[in-house]
Amino acid sequence: MNIPLPRHLSLLALALAGMLAGDAGALTITREFAGTWYDPAHSGHGFNFEVIGSGPQKNILGSWYTYDNAGNP
Repeated sequence: MNIPLPRHLSLLALALAGMLAGDAGALTITREFAGTWYDPAHSGHGFNFEVIGSGPQKNILGSWYTYDNAGNP
């Protein structure tokens, strides 16, 4: 699912803050975090988040992708 970044910037900020937080128990990870996040006005980079696990034992896997002007990673 591709989600334009400006529309969901607060959710992305919450996800990033949760990854940097010392106490991961303070953040409830839901499937709404999963997806590819990008800003259409700034092509060439974005984030991808996947929720892994079920029940209270969920984790979030994040990756940051970048491409140069020729489209090479």
